[in-house]
Amino acid sequence: MNNLNNNYPTLTNRTYGLELEFVGVSPRTVAETINNLDGIECYFEGYHHTTRPYWKIVTDASLDGTGGEIVSPILKGVEGAKQLEKILDALDNLDGITVNVQCGLHVHLDVNDLTVAQIQTVYERYADYESQIDMIMPRSRRGNNSRWCSSVTNTANRIKNVRGGSKHRLANAAGRYYKVNLQSLTRYGTMEFRQHSGTLNFDKIINWVSFLMAFVEKSTALSSVTKSPKTNRVYSTVRNAVENAGFNMEWSRGDSQWNVTNADGSYHTYMSNYQLNNLYSGSRESSIDKCLLVDMLRDKEILSDYEHGNFNKPVVEHNSETDNGWLDGCDSKVQSFYHERELELN
Repeated sequence: MNNLNNNYPTLTNRTYGLELEFVGVSPRTVAETINNLDGIECYFEGYHHTTRPYWKIVTDASLDGTGGEIVSPILKGVEGAKQLEKILDALDNLDGITVNVQCGLHVHLDVNDLTVAQIQTVYERYADYESQIDMIMPRSRRGNNSRWCSSVTNTANRIKNVRGGSKHRLANAAGRYYKVNLQSLTRYGTMEFRQHSGTLNFDKIINWVSFLMAFVEKSTALSSVTKSPKTNRVYSTVRNAVENAGFNMEWSRGDSQWNVTNADGSYHTYMSNYQLNNLYSGSRESSIDKCLLVDMLRDKEILSDYEHGNFNKPVVEHNSETDNGWLDGCDSKVQSFYHERELELN
């Protein structure tokens, strides 16, 4: 984890991207202002969703043609925050630039390292604490008050019950315009957090990024612990692949077969020893035909058509870590910032 300096909150090493909506000046003027800064590249590029290695300014239809959106490259830790602060200092001197109730701040956090179960936990915890997070937002960003960041309380069960352990399925389980957007999983490998109101204030942005990072880390810790792959058990390659897809696989003596279920028991299938033996050409795990295994797991809807299976990845198992609230894991600066923010807004 990185501390920028004594005045900044803690950031993790998780990479992030920012989208800052603004009004009051032309996108080209904003691009020119930023591009004139030493060491920072920025261009006006019109409307598109391609990630660039530099800052870009794009148009935004939600702003009725009166402004645009500042989109960062992939940022990380201290250096990313320094770039952001430098840009916002410059924009503070740009006449006319401002935000209004239509504007939002969107934060993308890289979650390529997270399992499906961990992403589901992040989403579910956000839904659980949404009413408290609402209290640090202006009323325009609470509940379902904004069409661009709807409540996730009604979609949490849908995300929780996604079958097949697939990020692709998670990404398609709900729409884009929610406080937590999972459609970016397949496009960018990120979770997008869309709730924050529009702002060009560095303290508000960096505290929100720090909070989100801590929230994801705590949710991940609550979801699971990582253990080494089990190799000393019968059909270990098959069972590791099934478990890494988010399913349980247990032998039923009564049924004389392997029962496979998802986490909440809403999906069930089975595998016989005869089916599994057909995947092996010899007596050792090294003899398994992984192509045949993937085909079988797809047929049984354990893997999607887009997945190839994780055979040697560490298996994820649940733990009993305690959840102490929505600010659990945040440093004291962030907690103080949001306690003051709640008093200010309410």
